[in-house]
Amino acid sequence: MVIGGARSAGDSGTHNNTSNNGHSSLSPTQVQHGSQQPHHPAGFNGREEQSAADHIVLYTILRELCSLRMALIGIYRLLSLSTVEIDIALILPETELALQMYESGSSDIHNTILGSGIESEIALLKHGLLMDKAVSEYDIQKSATHLHLARVALLDWRKFSSEQDYAEKSYYRPEESSSMWRYNIFSSNSSASDEKSKSSTSMAKGKFNVQPNHLLWLHRWIASEKAKMTIYFMDLLLEKEQAFGGDERTLWANMDPDMHGIIRAFRKKAGAHSVSFVYEISADVRFSATGFISANAPYESPTGLNSFPCIYSYPPEPPRDHWPNIISIMQGSVSILRQYRSQYFYDRKIGCTYYVARVDAHVSIVIIYLDKHPQPDTVAMDFLQHLAGKLRHTDVLLSMRQE
Repeated sequence: MVIGGARSAGDSGTHNNTSNNGHSSLSPTQVQHGSQQPHHPAGFNGREEQSAADHIVLYTILRELCSLRMALIGIYRLLSLSTVEIDIALILPETELALQMYESGSSDIHNTILGSGIESEIALLKHGLLMDKAVSEYDIQKSATHLHLARVALLDWRKFSSEQDYAEKSYYRPEESSSMWRYNIFSSNSSASDEKSKSSTSMAKGKFNVQPNHLLWLHRWIASEKAKMTIYFMDLLLEKEQAFGGDERTLWANMDPDMHGIIRAFRKKAGAHSVSFVYEISADVRFSATGFISANAPYESPTGLNSFPCIYSYPPEPPRDHWPNIISIMQGSVSILRQYRSQYFYDRKIGCTYYVARVDAHVSIVIIYLDKHPQPDTVAMDFLQHLAGKLRHTDVLLSMRQE
């Protein structure tokens, strides 16, 4: 094998261009097989320069992709460590920094499928976090907006993912629909119908869509956020659903988890008088019973019993006669509830038993029994933790660590 190299002006013979240690100092493209000096056709140097330029572009794209992925790994790690409540104040700024990193990157990465996929992934994370915050603050307008934008990002990312081929994909049967509300404020009916049609076709053929694991996880998280939103704003959403001929069943159709169904089943089995969600109004967050909050409109914070409104109750009529007791228990158990521990209280005067557990910064679950429970009932305490865990997305967050 002869290594073809450039000759110096005074070199009359053929020599091997080698370094002092005996290894070739030339690139692999200059290594030729044969006994003669290779012939370089016209334009060879131009192609070599173009190849070098392509390698620089590829290096730039890979470097930026790796930086973005490392930033996202940090965000997922913070999410996985959320045990009782997602720390929006900590995680959202990190997500916005990742988005700024992408937007300030080179145009080369913006023109790639991988780059577009990461942009959709970051947008999905951002709107999922903002939705979680809006639901907790009982703002239906922001909740609906961020749910819609999260769904758009999810569909875009799924599209980009389907155009890629890599070993880390997992087999996944496509969802038929997360929920087909008749009053569909989150996506157009045509797009929802198209998605359902595609899923049905795929299932009929016995095929599976192939999606990356973290996309599947984010789909579960957004579905869990939507279920929480639906139970918090159920009275408002049910009015719209009924206006279009629907009812509770159509409102919760195909939704997982079905929070309302879980509560109904528990009450029927355990004989509880009621299950309610109590919102504790704070000075730093505006509240409106309609869920529509305007930052510019005059606002006066509710006081007294009105500062602890009921946002959900089953049966639908809130237990107003018990509200003074409920508020007294909550105010007397602040330290326990802030630790997300369940509280038990028996009122000897009226012979009623109360169970309370905090869900997030504002909302607590209250279960009322019209009989005496001398000791905390295991079924009631377990249900409190189960329901609170669903509303905190505990199972979804834990699955990230387990998988």
